[in-house]
Amino acid sequence: RFVGSTNGCAVIATLLLRDFLMQGGAQLSLQHIANIIDVVVVDPLRQLREAYPDPNHSEHPFMVPADVYQFFNLEESTKDTARIKFLDTAGGNFLGQKHFGDFMDKMTDNSLFPMASTITFRNHVICILKIDSFVWEVIDSMPLELSQGQGGRFTCLGRVALEAFLRWYAYRTLGHVHQPRPCDEDRTEWEVYTEIAFESFLWTTQSALDARKVAFSI
Repeated sequence: RFVGSTNGCAVIATLLLRDFLMQGGAQLSLQHIANIIDVVVVDPLRQLREAYPDPNHSEHPFMVPADVYQFFNLEESTKDTARIKFLDTAGGNFLGQKHFGDFMDKMTDNSLFPMASTITFRNHVICILKIDSFVWEVIDSMPLELSQGQGGRFTCLGRVALEAFLRWYAYRTLGHVHQPRPCDEDRTEWEVYTEIAFESFLWTTQSALDARKVAFSI
């Protein structure tokens, strides 16, 4: 990782999501992913930090995903059938079943392709790309031991595999936090950055929405 991309996970995840959807759901090459992580992210990340200065004056502050989406203006910056469309949100207790299950239901909807999402958990953002009705890729720009100190791309075959991976990711990320604060799953509002809470934004394309509308009308 280059210094210019430090703590730029929200921007990286958004760029990956954008390029994947604009390519109609075609799998991103490793070179494409690496270029986004180490090169492409640098300029927009610098511009974002100038537009949204950190009140604590941190040199490499975490960027809030909502600010990143607004900066890139995804729905207006893409055109025609490749136009990216905001789909839904999900969030809450990452370790429970109610909120996490709601996200899984949305992310594994077989009537919609392509689809992509970001997940924010403990001040880090990863990207999930729905390759087809059975294959999802999870891309994490954080250097990992599993990927020899580089970011990782993990392929999940089927809903069970995706759910198992995200559960593993959540517990791995919690690390030394043995007793996270409890989270009431029936709340309608919560703090995204408590120990066990996550937030997700799901996106698709106009052509995918049109195709689903046609399929449902038949």
